[in-house]
Amino acid sequence: MATSFDFSGKKILITGASQGIGKEIAKGLADCGAKVVVLARNEQALDEIVADHPERVAKVVCDLTASITEIEAKLAPHQPFDGLVNNAGIAVLEPVGHITELAIEQVMTVNFRAPLMLAQLVASEMVNHGVKDGAIVNVSSQASMKPIRDHAVYSALDMSMRCLAGELGPKGIRVNSVNPTVVMTAMGRKVRIFTFRKTR
Repeated sequence: MATSFDFSGKKILITGASQGIGKEIAKGLADCGAKVVVLARNEQALDEIVADHPERVAKVVCDLTASITEIEAKLAPHQPFDGLVNNAGIAVLEPVGHITELAIEQVMTVNFRAPLMLAQLVASEMVNHGVKDGAIVNVSSQASMKPIRDHAVYSALDMSMRCLAGELGPKGIRVNSVNPTVVMTAMGRKVRIFTFRKTR
């Protein structure tokens, strides 16, 4: 990949890195010189990324619905990080009149609890180790910026990351969100098919 970006000397954690956007971010950062730690449930998919960049990529096999203690223990050997990419997420799309408790629990656990807890774990170690110019990037969605039908649960989680930016900025840690439209990953195709069926 031809690029002018240089991440040499940086160590970056990427969640949801076994496929889609997360996988491409991991490959791109490794190509730009970063040490990358890829986190996901699918060990076989992570092994493929490690095999492509054996000197730059390490894996953490982890389910983000696990306890924070378990997640912390798995990350500990790799801390501190210079950057975190909160990419893991699920899309549970239901109209307001039919939102289930299960859907709320699933989305809140993976899309809200996990990014917030990971930001806490990573940011605290950045501060403890004097990491300069730390960065946390959250892969969000245009659904967090514009009301979209059936996205009430999915799009309700963006404000906490804005609060993080205000709190961590004075400590030298930048917090940003990127908000793409639908990308044709496996999850993106699922959303597109669901939306198409609802509008027919």
